Amino acid sequence: MHLLAAKPGIVADEPVDLGQTRGDIAVLSAADTELAALAAAQARRGNGAPSLRLANLLQLRHPMSVDLYVDAVVEHARLVAVRLLGGVAYWPYGIERIATACRDRGIPFAALPGDDQPDPELARHSTVGADRAHRLWQYLVHGGPANADNFLAYAAYLLDGEADWAEPAPLLTAGLYWPGVGTSDMPGVQASWAMGAPVAREGRAIAVRRPGRLRPLDLRVPGDISSAAPWLALAVCHPDAEIRLEGVGVNPTRTGLLDILRRMGADVELLEERESGGEPVADIVARSSSLRGVTVEGGDVPRAIDELPLVALLGCFAEGETVVREAAELRVKESDRVEASAAMLADMGADIETAPDGFVARGPRELHGAHLDAAGDHRMGMLGAVAGALADGETHVERDAVSVSYPDFREALAAAAPGAARLA
Repeated sequence: MHLLAAKPGIVADEPVDLGQTRGDIAVLSAADTELAALAAAQARRGNGAPSLRLANLLQLRHPMSVDLYVDAVVEHARLVAVRLLGGVAYWPYGIERIATACRDRGIPFAALPGDDQPDPELARHSTVGADRAHRLWQYLVHGGPANADNFLAYAAYLLDGEADWAEPAPLLTAGLYWPGVGTSDMPGVQASWAMGAPVAREGRAIAVRRPGRLRPLDLRVPGDISSAAPWLALAVCHPDAEIRLEGVGVNPTRTGLLDILRRMGADVELLEERESGGEPVADIVARSSSLRGVTVEGGDVPRAIDELPLVALLGCFAEGETVVREAAELRVKESDRVEASAAMLADMGADIETAPDGFVARGPRELHGAHLDAAGDHRMGMLGAVAGALADGETHVERDAVSVSYPDFREALAAAAPGAARLA
């Protein structure tokens, strides 16, 4: 194994040395926009402010990368904050290592959720008081330059008790806002608009050739079919269900699951097909269905790569064999999704076996409740939750991490299937 030098924008699975020196305040986050806002705020503070070190924790996925950063930066800091989306399960070694180092050296440490929902398990790793951690979190939740400035001002206050700071201030939820102006009206915004810039596509890149005048857009971003997939699987496997999903993106490059479902005999229908922002969109209706096994390979795989674990679940309810092959990429996702999918479903009574590049599921099989571990992989968390909703008995899913890609999944599942699996 060798050590890599860190490069901007790279998510590394090999050991990386970020090359940072010690500083007074260390902040780690997976959001580059958040780190950029804090960097800009630090520049506005000028000389004399406590020194700041910022790191994208996606560059610290390897345990040795974490150890290097803790040794070089964390152990010498006077305040450390980590903002983590998906909870402890998403970055367990990093959180444990940093929390231990801070606890051993008496360094104030704030473990903050990466979204706007409290995370008691993550909060238990903090060494600062709950009120102080909550205030730091709220600066980042609300965002904007003023909150970034006050995040650093409050952090400096925690170090020395001398800096002036203001409470976190929510940004405008809906209305007109302009940087440097704040809440505004239409004439005020129009006075600052620049529209009509020439944009060109060059191969797989998009380039703005020179400054120009930009036209504002009014569009609705289509729903992600990966987020729709669990509901499609739940509907077609359930004995008495109909689910309608509104405004889902149906770009042909991403609709492999729909094609697989149709081949399996699923009752899936596209309604109100239309365009939004230049992308094809439709409402998708899925109903209880009698499924048959199919083989998924070749061109199906890249068009449904994130949905293939759900195909394993579909295979448990289909007549005959459902085979997925040429999908070795599943083994290098957030987890080894070939083994994880098979292990989860086998624990629930499925007849499933793995192959180097996929799996074979045989059905139909009745699933029973089980205690499952999603190992911090959000797709595995959703798989376990939907399987639990379809199984007899109670299912618990630990370390589900579903909020990484679908913050409201728990609430939606509880509404759609009140007896569904419990996520933790």
